[in-house]
Amino acid sequence: MTPDFADSIDGAVAQVPSELPPTTEPPATDLAVKNAELIAEVPVQAITTQLGDVAVDTVKLLELQVKLFESELSQSGRQLVQPVVQFAAAYVVGTASLLVLLLAISAGLEEAFHLAPWLALLIVAGVGAVIAAITIQMGIAQLKAPRISFAKSKEELMRNAAVLANLMKPPLK
Repeated sequence: MTPDFADSIDGAVAQVPSELPPTTEPPATDLAVKNAELIAEVPVQAITTQLGDVAVDTVKLLELQVKLFESELSQSGRQLVQPVVQFAAAYVVGTASLLVLLLAISAGLEEAFHLAPWLALLIVAGVGAVIAAITIQMGIAQLKAPRISFAKSKEELMRNAAVLANLMKPPLK
């Protein structure tokens, strides 16, 4: 060390008093306790905030899930109403026209084959019963076709449940 440098350091160093003046700050042990409390509160607040955010997001997801379900339900309801209306209309028109048709066939059988009126009506009634059975089977097949699937709702619900389950898992250490 050069003498000039040593002289510059000696002039810059202040004299340290032998006794420190009294301060208004609390002792170091009180500061350590307060810091420990503050540090302990921060993770609790962070966890509380994160849980609150998860709860809000969960409620929003549930609201969206309900809206999707309502949408699919109304769409499926329309799909169910249409065949019922068609069957009712077909029933009314078919019944009226079938009666007239069967009576005409009965009269034709009487004249063409010289059958008794009761026999012609019996044959025509048998044909009418077969036609009714076929129509009923077709209607049952139409109603058994899957119409309400809620596929979108199911898929979204499973995906949302998986995301929430992953959020709730404790972190790996």
